[in-house]
Formats: sequence, structure tokens, C-alpha cells
Amino acid sequence: MSLADRIRQARAYAGMTQQQLADKIGMRQQSLAALETGKSARTSRLFEIAMATMTRAAWLADGSGPMEFVGRALTEAGSERGLQNEDEMRDVLAAHTPIAGVVPVGENGWWDQKSIIPDDQPREVAIGSSDPYAYCLEIGGDVYYPAIRSSWIVLVEPSFSARPGEYALLRSKDQFAILELLWTKGSHAAMQPLRGGGIGAGRMTLLYTDIQALLPIAALLPPSAARPVRKRR
Repeated sequence: MSLADRIRQARAYAGMTQQQLADKIGMRQQSLAALETGKSARTSRLFEIAMATMTRAAWLADGSGPMEFVGRALTEAGSERGLQNEDEMRDVLAAHTPIAGVVPVGENGWWDQKSIIPDDQPREVAIGSSDPYAYCLEIGGDVYYPAIRSSWIVLVEPSFSARPGEYALLRSKDQFAILELLWTKGSHAAMQPLRGGGIGAGRMTLLYTDIQALLPIAALLPPSAARPVRKRR
């Protein structure tokens, strides 16, 4: 599927006309039409299109991962809990989110995938998400204090797009950090390191090409929210 196909599909998913989407992201309708027909093969507006259509920017960019929710994710996550059918899976996953592990945040505010410490026993929080790909991370260390304390838990929703003014999980050059997304414009996104974090002295601006993922943090939970995963009978 080409970029043109994905943009058309995202617009259809959002139920918008070309003019409505163009108006929402501040783009000329003719320019959007050129993207959807393949006459233009590149754009700096993928973040804006993703936000407007409630699709994932990574999927828009190169087709990686889901555009929206899929039944396969429900099946995989539900089978770990001993569930037998999709209705049961939806009910349980709508009220429980798994914890992927503990992230030992470095002094500079970043960590890498290999450093995540998986739990010996599966844990979850009794808070659900409409995103079946949602997961939680336990923050190790006080680098983000006082914004996020050590052992507190963040809930990440990969199927949605991060929104300005909210916390987001950034992946750049295979490194991860939690920051506040300030704005996206054209080919750039501006972010503010959390107070106490060591990611530079002030706000940072990244090119879209340097951002591998920018995922919304949907909730911040205390350590007491974690509990062992229970088999459902």
C-alpha cells in the first residue's frame, strides 16, 4: 500500500471529505488531492494528518503496525488470561492493561529497549483502554521527579497519536524518553523535557525524520495500581 493509499484510507476512516481534512490541518485541498492521487509522494504534514484522522503516524509514514484496532491483538492478549471468545476478551481488556516491565531511566532521561526489565510474574493494572495494544511501563528512578516519581506507572496507547500539551513517549534513534509534546508544525515537533529530567536544558525540536514513534501517555498511576495477572475462568 502506497502513501497515497494510506492517506485516503485514513481520511475515509475519519469520515472526512478532502476539503474537511485540508481545512482541519491548514492545507490546500489541491495539495491534499495531489497526495491522495500519488502526484506528490512526500509531505511534511503526516503528524497533522494522523492527529486529524485519529490514526497512527507510523502507519501513515510506512505502513508499520496497525492503523486502528484489530481482532488479532485482542486474541493474543486475551489468550494469556485464559479467555475463550472475543466478547470475553473485549470485556476484560477494556478493564485491564498489562505492565510490560520496569524502565531504568538513565541520568539523561533516556533508556533503550534492551534495558527494559521484564517482570518475573506478569502484572497488570485494573484500568482499561480502548486501544488493545495499550501497555504500561513502571518508571525506575527519580530522573523525571517531580513530574513522575520512581515506581509510578505510565499507560501508553500506541494506536493513538500524541496530543500537544500532554505527555508522550518518544522513540528517537532507538532511544526512549518521556516528554511533554508542545506542538507539531510541518516537518518538526517541539517537546519539553520533564522537570528534573536530564534531556537538555530546555525545549527540544526534532525533525519528523528523527522521530521513530511519538505515543500518547494516557494515564499516570501509583505503584499500588499494579497487581498480578489473574487467570479468568
